[in-house]
Amino acid sequence: LFLTIEKAFPLLFRFMLCSMVIYCGFLLCGWIVFGPYHTKFETLSSTSDCLFSLINGDDMYATFSNLQTDVFYIWLASQIYLLSFISLFIYVVLSLSITLIIDGYETVKV
Repeated sequence: LFLTIEKAFPLLFRFMLCSMVIYCGFLLCGWIVFGPYHTKFETLSSTSDCLFSLINGDDMYATFSNLQTDVFYIWLASQIYLLSFISLFIYVVLSLSITLIIDGYETVKV
């Protein structure tokens, strides 16, 4: 286990650093654009809590349903924002993190 962590850590650290830049971009975008329309996006920390819970799969329905507004452009932007964030972080970032750990294991195994 420790050899796997030792081999995977440098690649995983660099990848997570790049992922945090993308996460911060989504964080600022959600706070600035959707802050006036949704209580979960009012502050920077509540926006971070909301995005982190979306990565974990918690509270997805409530977040989508509470972003219903009368302004069509805000509703459309919120749907695109949330769907792109969820698909990017759940399907791409988490899968690549697992792949880097498995690659470290394969290196140690041989």
